[in-house]
Amino acid sequence: MSKLSTILFLTTLCWLLGSCKLPYDDVDLNVKLTPEYAVPLVETTMNLKDLFEGFDGNAYLQVQSDGTYKMFYKSQVIETPPLNLFASMPEVQTIPIVQSDIALPFPSPSDTRIDAIDFKKGFFKWRFNAQTTPLTVRISLPQFTKNGQAFSKTFTLTNVAVRDSIDLNGWHCEPTMDNIVISYQANKASGEFVSLNNQGFYDITRFESKTVKGYFGQFLLVLPKDSIGFDFFKNWRPNGKIRFSEPKITFDFDNTFGFPLQMRTSSAESNNQSGQKITLQSPLTTGVNLSFPALNEIGLSKKTTLIVDNKNSNLSDIMVSNPTVFSHTLIGITNLGNTTKNTGFLNDDSRLKTSLSVEIPLIGTAENFTAYDTLVLDLSKFSEVVAAEFKITTDNEMPIDMALQGYFVSSSGAIIDSLVLKEPLILRGAPTTAAGTTIGTSLAYNFIKVDAAKFTRIRSAKKVIMKYTISSTNNGANPVRFNSSQKFGVKLGVRVGVNL
Repeated sequence: MSKLSTILFLTTLCWLLGSCKLPYDDVDLNVKLTPEYAVPLVETTMNLKDLFEGFDGNAYLQVQSDGTYKMFYKSQVIETPPLNLFASMPEVQTIPIVQSDIALPFPSPSDTRIDAIDFKKGFFKWRFNAQTTPLTVRISLPQFTKNGQAFSKTFTLTNVAVRDSIDLNGWHCEPTMDNIVISYQANKASGEFVSLNNQGFYDITRFESKTVKGYFGQFLLVLPKDSIGFDFFKNWRPNGKIRFSEPKITFDFDNTFGFPLQMRTSSAESNNQSGQKITLQSPLTTGVNLSFPALNEIGLSKKTTLIVDNKNSNLSDIMVSNPTVFSHTLIGITNLGNTTKNTGFLNDDSRLKTSLSVEIPLIGTAENFTAYDTLVLDLSKFSEVVAAEFKITTDNEMPIDMALQGYFVSSSGAIIDSLVLKEPLILRGAPTTAAGTTIGTSLAYNFIKVDAAKFTRIRSAKKVIMKYTISSTNNGANPVRFNSSQKFGVKLGVRVGVNL
C-alpha cells in the first residue's frame, strides 16, 4: 500500500487505532464528549516517487539532472530466428554421371543469385563402378577453392568400386551462371581417354553456409509479437484524462543482415482496462529502411533508432486513453528498392534484434484522473460513538489538486454510506508559474465530523473504498512539472467520544 493510501485510510479509521488520552488543543468541538479519546497526531511527508510504488521489472522512475522525473518502460530484446537459404534442400541430391563435364544448377531458392558461398557443413561424394582395366581418374571442382587452391582428387579405379567424399567445411565456392561444374578425366596407362558415363553417381548432402554473397530476392522476416505493460495505469485504474506533453517510444534495431531491409508494423495497438484498442500510426506504418553492413563489414552490426512521438504519430491519443498494454508485431521486407539486384551477404549468425522503450516525462495535465483503493476494516468492537471529529492538515508542494471521497461497503458489496456527506474533500495543489513550475506551497485545514447515527450505519462495514479524483493545478489547463524536491505533508488528529 502506498503512503498516500495509508494516510487517507487513517482519516477514516482513526477510532480503530487505540484509546490513548492526548491533548487536542487546536480542535474545538462544540459538544462535550465523555469519555474522551484522542488518537495521536500523525505527521508524515512524501514525494512523487512514493506515489509510484509497485512498478514491475520493466519500469522505473528516474530523476533527471534538473530534478524532474521521467517514467521509463523497456521491453525485452527480440530477434529473428536463424535464416538458412538452403533449408529446403533434400538431405541428399544424387546426380548420375552422364558426361565428363556436368554443369549442375546450384541448389538455391528462386529469384536468388548466389555469387559466393563459404561452407561450414556438408559433403560432396562420388561413386564409380569397378573397371576391368585399371584407370587413372581425376575429379575436379574448379569453382571450389580452399586456401586459394581449386579442388581436385586423383585415384586409381580397378576391379573394386570407389566411394569417396570431401567435407565441405572451410571450402569456398563461386558458382558461374548459377551453376557449379563437376568434371572427371579417366585414362588408361597409355593415356587413352575412357568414358565413365553411366558408370557412377555424384551425391551432394544438405549443406550449411558460413557466409553467402549474392542477391536473395524479396521475402518476409516476421519477428515474434512483443508487448509492454504500463503498470502506472494498471495500479491506478484511472477513468479520467492525463495528457503527457512529451511522451515518446524509441524503437532500436540492431541489424547484421547485409542487404536492404525495410521494417513495418504488421500490428501495433494499445489496450486499456475498458477494452478500448487504438492502433498506433507512425513511420513504421508505411515502412522504415534500416541501416545494414556493407560487404567489407561482414560480422558488424548497424543500428537504426526510430523515435515515435506526438509529432509523427498519434501517440498522444494512445496515452490519453490510459493504456495498460502496448503490443506490436514487426515484419521486415528484404531488398525493397534494390532493383539492380546488388550483391549483399548473409552470415550464419546474421540477426535482426529489436527492442522498444517508452519514455514519459512527468510533464503534462491531469483532468479528473480517478483512482480507487479498497481497504479492509472492522468497526464492530465499538458499541456506541457519541461524536467524532477529524482534523486533516495538508502542506502540498506538488502541482496537483485532489478531491477525496470514501464509501463504506458491507460484506455483500453494497454501499452503506459515504465518508463525506456533500462535496468531496478538496486538497489544493501548490501554485505554479506559466511554465508549470511550482512556487511555494498550499496549506489547508479540513475537519470531518461523524455523528452517532452515521457511525451506527457504518458499523457493519467490512471495507472502505477510497476514491481520489486528481487534476493538475489550474483545473488541468496548463502542463505542470513534477520534480524530486516537491513534497506532500500531512498532519492528522482526531478526538472521539464513545460509550463502551
